[in-house]
Amino acid sequence: MDHTKYITQQINSLRNDIIEVSGLVRNMLTIIDQNLKTHTKIPFNDLLKVNKRVEKIYFLIKEENLDIIAELKLADADIRLIIGGTKLILNYLYISNKLISISKNERLDFSNYNIVFIKMIGIIIDMFDKLFIAFTYREIDKCYEVIADDKNLDDIKNEKYSIIIEEMMKNESLVPIGIELIELISSMERIGDYLKNISENIVYIFTAKNLTFKTS
Repeated sequence: MDHTKYITQQINSLRNDIIEVSGLVRNMLTIIDQNLKTHTKIPFNDLLKVNKRVEKIYFLIKEENLDIIAELKLADADIRLIIGGTKLILNYLYISNKLISISKNERLDFSNYNIVFIKMIGIIIDMFDKLFIAFTYREIDKCYEVIADDKNLDDIKNEKYSIIIEEMMKNESLVPIGIELIELISSMERIGDYLKNISENIVYIFTAKNLTFKTS
């Protein structure tokens, strides 16, 4: 096969893999969201299968890109796609791993905080949709919306932290539950951080701007 044609195929394959991984992880979120709303058991084994698929895609891409990146005649845009795209998929893998951890926690359906988890997941799913539009249609403004959404998740986390800690101080018997709730809220907020990273990866891919080192 012609080497240039091979590189083109690999670049196109990477784009498709990014879209596939985004859809897979979003589906994991949707499953958790629906089970929370209906108070039904989360199908952990189904989520684990998706997680393994995402993991496999990432490691295959990582291995293939080691060969492609050595090509000296690649266009700058293709190099950014390879570098940014690989980091992007790694962040989706981080999210997938975090969702597996979340789904195992029995406190996820804790009635007093069920609405909080559903609200946070709703924001996260919306962030996924914005990133899909940003990557597929090069609508970079959506990336900046995701960065703002991440700040919203941070605010929810900080607000709920204060309430939970106050409740634990009033009633020591709530400490074990409180710690688990804090861990769950923290995990969801962390997913927001990964999505913020992905938004920065997309901005880099299409504009060459590196928002990671931007200072306020």
